[in-house]
Amino acid sequence: MFGFGSMEKRISEKIEKLEGKIAARFSDRLDGVDERLQQSIRQERRNQAALESVFENQKAELTMLRSIRNESKALKALMTFAESFVLWYQSQPDSPEFQVLRAKLAALLDLFGLEILAEAGVHFDPSFHEACAARFDPDKPEGCVLEVVRPGFVSGGEILRYASVVVNRPSVVTENRMESETEDAADEFEVGAER
Repeated sequence: MFGFGSMEKRISEKIEKLEGKIAARFSDRLDGVDERLQQSIRQERRNQAALESVFENQKAELTMLRSIRNESKALKALMTFAESFVLWYQSQPDSPEFQVLRAKLAALLDLFGLEILAEAGVHFDPSFHEACAARFDPDKPEGCVLEVVRPGFVSGGEILRYASVVVNRPSVVTENRMESETEDAADEFEVGAER
């Protein structure tokens, strides 16, 4: 007869082989999953460190921007004071008390790296001035700054604000003569074009 024992033994051996193969495959896959998990953990730690670094950099930059804003507020306050002082000083130019204050203000502006544009009597320069008005003064040359309405400021060679000034213009008689000369030249051009 057939031996159930030998068949049972063969089935048992096949089951053991199959279990071994399954265990080996499962073990390999489990090792692969474990390795990928470890890589993910390492990558997550690197990402966390990079994020913390970005956070620290952003925090430092925010601190710097806040200090610049505060410095900017101080600078604006200084510019406002300097503007008021210069306009008031223009009305009292010969006062010896204000000479001392003007020197102290100049030192303070120098500390902030500012130069004030508030000088009357100089030639109008569009790189420093903006004309807000014009009037005629026969005692001053044409194009001369007659009055500083609002001082300007320069910092490190850069214009922070142009000086608003009143500029000496030619007399009305000169303007009318120039207009008539321009019209005569235009008439001559038209006559020449008809020929």
